[in-house]
Amino acid sequence: MTIKPNTLVVFLLTSGYVTCAAQSPVIRDFGQAYNLHEKTTTKTQIVRVDCYVPGDRCICNLEKIDPPGGPFDVWLEGSSMYSVYYVGANNGGGLSYKRVKSYMLTIRCDNSARNQSDYKALEVDILPNAAPVITNTKYPHDVIALVARDFSVPGTDVYTVKASDVDGDVLTCSLTTRPLVNYFTIVKSAASSGSSTDCIVKTAVDLRSASEPMVTLKVSVSDWATTTNIFDIDVNSELNTRPQILNLPTTVTIPETTASGFTIATLTVHDPDVFVPQMVPTCTVEPGSEQYKFTFETGSHKIKLSNLPNGAPPLDYETTILYTITCTVTDGFLESENEVLTVKVTNVNEPPVFDEVAYYCDLDESEAGGSSCDLNAVITDPEGDLIPSVGFLNGNNSNRFRYDRSTSSITFNVNYDVDQNAMPDNVVLQLQASDVYGASKTAPVYIKVHDVNDNTCNFGSTSTHHFNADQGTLLGSLGNFRATDEDRTSPNNLVTYDVIQALPADSTNYIAAFGDGSLAYIGTIPEVNHGRTYTLIVRCKDGGSPQRTAEGTVVLTYQTTTTTSTTTTTTPTPTTTPVTTTSTRAPSHNPFDYDAFVAVFALLMLGLAGGLLAGAYFLWRFCAAAEGSSFGNNFCCTK
Repeated sequence: MTIKPNTLVVFLLTSGYVTCAAQSPVIRDFGQAYNLHEKTTTKTQIVRVDCYVPGDRCICNLEKIDPPGGPFDVWLEGSSMYSVYYVGANNGGGLSYKRVKSYMLTIRCDNSARNQSDYKALEVDILPNAAPVITNTKYPHDVIALVARDFSVPGTDVYTVKASDVDGDVLTCSLTTRPLVNYFTIVKSAASSGSSTDCIVKTAVDLRSASEPMVTLKVSVSDWATTTNIFDIDVNSELNTRPQILNLPTTVTIPETTASGFTIATLTVHDPDVFVPQMVPTCTVEPGSEQYKFTFETGSHKIKLSNLPNGAPPLDYETTILYTITCTVTDGFLESENEVLTVKVTNVNEPPVFDEVAYYCDLDESEAGGSSCDLNAVITDPEGDLIPSVGFLNGNNSNRFRYDRSTSSITFNVNYDVDQNAMPDNVVLQLQASDVYGASKTAPVYIKVHDVNDNTCNFGSTSTHHFNADQGTLLGSLGNFRATDEDRTSPNNLVTYDVIQALPADSTNYIAAFGDGSLAYIGTIPEVNHGRTYTLIVRCKDGGSPQRTAEGTVVLTYQTTTTTSTTTTTTPTPTTTPVTTTSTRAPSHNPFDYDAFVAVFALLMLGLAGGLLAGAYFLWRFCAAAEGSSFGNNFCCTK
């Protein structure tokens, strides 16, 4: 049979009347409110959703939460069962009774076609945390008494605080004190278990070091969310007695001139319950940079002024007028308090002060006011007083020197000359400065006066030296030609000599003047020069700067002599006046009468002999080489 399309439509519509209608899901009432403790933090199943659809299955979800945002959801378990869950603090947030005490959840379940639904309300109530409770009978206030020496070991038990928690939560204990001290601590007893907790208050220090006689312990106990009210425990302690320095605090006044080693105070120490064999005070000084000015003797308990290097005074009013010396003494546990020695320094007029221990000055000998040196002396008064007087003390040639305060320089009062030891070249003077009140002080000034080249060498009355010679005069020294220089030191007084002129020019062949002032007859004058005079102009010069010079004259007169009997040998004789020789001598023309000729002749003969020997040697060498050769006839051999 052929079925038309519209016939099929009619069939379907008709068949709809014979098919069963879709069923609605049914959620069974939850029947009660469900409780959830606010400390719950992990995912927790609250209740199973009991839903039924005949011939079908339920699909359930959380439709609504009131108030919104609650940490709940509906999850499928297995293939068809649904449950309501608290999703946990990490997924949806924590629970808080204070914030939300109850949640109303609306659960919706649909059939599989999602065209039929049912709704049911579920109430979830949040249970509050139970606060811990302190169970001591004296709570919230108790009073105890201690003796400090009985609690010398830290960690000694003082008090037990008992607490409980109906929820069985883990409890913690805390402790603060009033006033704030570190004497005590609190720990949880290891015996604590279940809902009961013991908190032990213990000593944290040796109570002999405690200084507060009454301390309030404020103890509290907490679970994870709640803290109990404070438990006040007043601790009254019989304490260790604090040591004392009986004669402090005090104030002493001493002048700035007080000598080193002076005892400022002797400390008296007292403690009725000593725990150490010897109590030694320790002291600090303010200002701290001047601690070194005070000495503290441990045995005698004395405070003294220190001995400073170079004997310097320890106190100076112009620097520091007040010292605060704080001393403490301890018995091993407690220190003394408010032990202060105040030292006041009074002013004493002090002399001016030089900026150097000594001064040094170098001068050149000169006329008055000529040479000068700068001391650059800085002179001050510690109190700022006027210094009207600065000058040299009398004595030790001070009258020959002048100090100019305006320039801090020294010069001569007189024409100063150190030559010939006329005046000293080393002088030590005392420069004195006095303030307006008459206090004075001196500083040594070491003056060195240097020799200058202010004298010329001088031949004196013997500036011309005369010598006579004849044909018998031997060559050799004529003596010395001396000039003097009155300068004090070398090289100013070191004299040397040189020849600057010879008259006639050949005079230097016969006479010589050397650099050390020595004179010599160096060449025999021919007799034909009888009656002639030979002159050297000699210059003396010193070693100073600028160099000074003078001139002198050396004159040699040559006179031959004759004699009829004996031969006489004479040496040149220096004179300042003409000399007449009474002996005479016949002229001699034999050259061997002169030693110089004999010496020269001997040298020539020695040279000639050497030449002959050398010639003979080379002749022998030549003949030896020619023997047996084809030289032909020669004077050595015949072929």
